[in-house]
Amino acid sequence: LEFMDEISQMYPGVSFLDAGCGSGILSLAAAKLGFRPIHLFDNDPKAVEIAKENLQNIPIEEIEIDTADVQNYETPFTFRVVAVNILAPVLQNNAENIKNFVCNDDNPGYLLLAGITTEQYAAIKETFQGLGFREKAVRNISEWTSGWFERIE
Repeated sequence: LEFMDEISQMYPGVSFLDAGCGSGILSLAAAKLGFRPIHLFDNDPKAVEIAKENLQNIPIEEIEIDTADVQNYETPFTFRVVAVNILAPVLQNNAENIKNFVCNDDNPGYLLLAGITTEQYAAIKETFQGLGFREKAVRNISEWTSGWFERIE
């Protein structure tokens, strides 16, 4: 959320994808921070149902919610900001696909990774740096680490 807040102040109104959305809390925050359009998905149909309930009172037409797995999710376009809250093994196995969710043009594209244990973070960081991302910031809370990456390739 801290990373999203910073980005929304620098680049208001940019597109947002919430991969592994769970209850939709990050998408709810994205809506309140002014991100548009907002797309979100999760592989758990129950999570998607809960996310729909949590977002039903948001008066935004530009929200799309899907049930999909990260390995086969096809984005309708690339996104300026992509938040991925998925366990490290799934991130590792799907890093190339996740990379393709993020814009790669003249404006910055950002990837926010969360749900990673601190001991697994170094390997995740190395994987995404190898795919053309640069770490901008990192946050540690207890045994969890989150990273903010900018796509540079």
